[in-house]
Amino acid sequence: MRFHQIFFLIFTLNILLSCSKAEDSSKATQTNSAKNITTNDFDTTSYDNLTKSGYSETIYWKINGNSVFKNQFKIYETPSTDDYDCLSEKFKNITFEKDGVQNYKLIINDTSLKDCFSSDNTTINGTSIFSAAYEKIKVIDSSGYYINLLGKRLSEINNYYIVEYLIRIFGSQDINYIINNQNYEYVSLSKMYRSSESNDTCKVNNDFMFLNKCFNRDRYIYKLHIDNELSESMNYLEIYKFLPGLSGSKKGTYYKNGVIDFILHNWSGTMTYGSDSNEAPTYFAANGIDNVTGVFDSYENNINLKVKPIKGINLTKLIYKILERLKKQIPHLYL
Repeated sequence: MRFHQIFFLIFTLNILLSCSKAEDSSKATQTNSAKNITTNDFDTTSYDNLTKSGYSETIYWKINGNSVFKNQFKIYETPSTDDYDCLSEKFKNITFEKDGVQNYKLIINDTSLKDCFSSDNTTINGTSIFSAAYEKIKVIDSSGYYINLLGKRLSEINNYYIVEYLIRIFGSQDINYIINNQNYEYVSLSKMYRSSESNDTCKVNNDFMFLNKCFNRDRYIYKLHIDNELSESMNYLEIYKFLPGLSGSKKGTYYKNGVIDFILHNWSGTMTYGSDSNEAPTYFAANGIDNVTGVFDSYENNINLKVKPIKGINLTKLIYKILERLKKQIPHLYL
């Protein structure tokens, strides 16, 4: 081989290596806080206590009306919102990729949502970060056929049913703003983790029966200071365990033939479902001192029903829930 040919090969190789390093460097700058979420983020010894009765939030309020206890495979109809428009614009170019033979993933790296909190007469300073990792996602259509999600956007799968998933969602906010000459500082942290007991995928069969122990873990912490004095704070912990055998349906209001164990702050309990998917389940919960029992009461004004549910175990709904948490405690801006 002639010298100039050898020189050309070496020169080309150096360029390719340089481009590869540059690409790796570019990828390294894309952080995804959601992927760092583990079960250790859901400390069962740190939370605000819920009371049995009173005028503030109680264990009855947290149980009754909680949409987690309703059949998540039924179709719900709710109008679109400005939040949806903002999120659609943010994530319109993010699509599903292959993540196995019939599984797919959609990764949303840390993204600023500060402009989703826009207000005509209020300037918001600080940071508001959102990220998500939807992995090993498998969906079917209404006939039970697996769907190819490659290249589809998150908003394009609302008509399908999710039967396998591993999901982590992260939201963090540290912002400040001035209203009526008062300085507001709002700090929050929200984490969600949907997985099996072994931190792998949660699996549901084509008849919507849970095949393994599936966990929904939610953590929400916030503090609000007004003129440097603490005005409000909150430390939420919610863990729901869907046990194998529990079944959903396309039409029923509730699950059937199974159990959801749960931890709500300082209370542990069980929601028990019968054979009729239109019959409300019964619950029992205790905190070591008191206990409560009753029939689930799905009152419609509960905050948990204000997110946008569509069909199945719905990915878009989880984004709504995070955004609602990130903003719902900011006073005056969203009345």
